[in-house]
Amino acid sequence: MNLAPNMRRRSFLRRCLQSSVGVALVPNLLVNRVYAGTAVIVTSGTDNGVELSAASLARAFDIGTWSTMRVGTRMMMDGSTSLTSLTPRLCLGLCSGSANQVFDASTTHYVGTRTKSASWTRTADAIDYWEIPTGNAVAAKRVSTTWTEGSAFNGGEGVYWYRKSEAAAGHATLFIVEIAKGTPNFTLKLMYPGPASESDQNASLSDLMTQIVAGTPSKTGSTWSSGVTIACSESDGTLDHVTVGWDRSEATFTVFDIVISKIA
Repeated sequence: MNLAPNMRRRSFLRRCLQSSVGVALVPNLLVNRVYAGTAVIVTSGTDNGVELSAASLARAFDIGTWSTMRVGTRMMMDGSTSLTSLTPRLCLGLCSGSANQVFDASTTHYVGTRTKSASWTRTADAIDYWEIPTGNAVAAKRVSTTWTEGSAFNGGEGVYWYRKSEAAAGHATLFIVEIAKGTPNFTLKLMYPGPASESDQNASLSDLMTQIVAGTPSKTGSTWSSGVTIACSESDGTLDHVTVGWDRSEATFTVFDIVISKIA
């Protein structure tokens, strides 16, 4: 889905998946989304998006029974300083309902990725960027007030987010999480921006639609991780919403698109 109305995509939006294997834009998030925190609509070139500042969003989906799903976004970060000793948390994944989201006082059920580094260092470059250190993008779930962490997706390198206000209009970065159900463990994989190369952080919606269904997602400037397991059960809450969350106000994340893909 595009987070703002876009007539060129509307006919596709009406064909959101019900049960077949494939891909769908999550439709009409401006109307049917639920925000928690501060979020505003912004424009970058021809892209419209939602800018999150200490906020999360959730949107229901209906793709029938699934065993493996991907949630993908095009996103960019903005701000003017390092995030030092703040433990910024960026989340992308699935949640149960929209009433108790990932950063609310209590969460019904969330599973996906989460960052855990105490500091993100901002580096001046042709396009400034923030680095999440090696080993600090992890599989995670939250039930009520309890976080459970799995292993890191980025065991061998950092995760790099580029500054939106310095990039060419329309530039964005792919961020995709795959969630495969299992008993007692779910297996998660992540596409994240790294190693650093600002010239490669220019993903289009077409790039996102290609990678979200690829057998092994691959894009220059991005890494597709190996699988990471975490104990998870929908007895804690049915996973029926996609969600993105960012818990700091010193910098923002703009989400341009969210796509879901039923892999199996």
